[in-house]
Amino acid sequence: MGTRVESRSSWAVTQEAVSRFDQLVYGTADTSVTEVSPCILLHNMLGGKIVDIQFPPHNNKVRGENEIEVIRPLQVGDEIRASTLVISVEPKVGKSGEMIVLRGETWYLDSKASLVLISRATIIFR
Repeated sequence: MGTRVESRSSWAVTQEAVSRFDQLVYGTADTSVTEVSPCILLHNMLGGKIVDIQFPPHNNKVRGENEIEVIRPLQVGDEIRASTLVISVEPKVGKSGEMIVLRGETWYLDSKASLVLISRATIIFR
């Protein structure tokens, strides 16, 4: 399929977001932490908040598989954009009926267009 979808907006890595993520993952909101795992992107950017893809009109969505490749930590002040490549969209029939299997790869880039994280996902719509 090969359709690439660019994000319309960016997400700023703020001290507040880093502290919230630190609190959620480690149970401490250390305000001296200025570097964070790029996995914070998955928490803040997925779910249609930045990546604008028109998904099939099915009621149930299940993440089937997800592979994360971390390139570098994020720094407070980074501006992150996402670019998603829709690799395939396959209609299938299973025990529960018709479904659509979408495979995609999302690249997360900083303001210098340097890659910080790659997410490869399979999403099933039923």
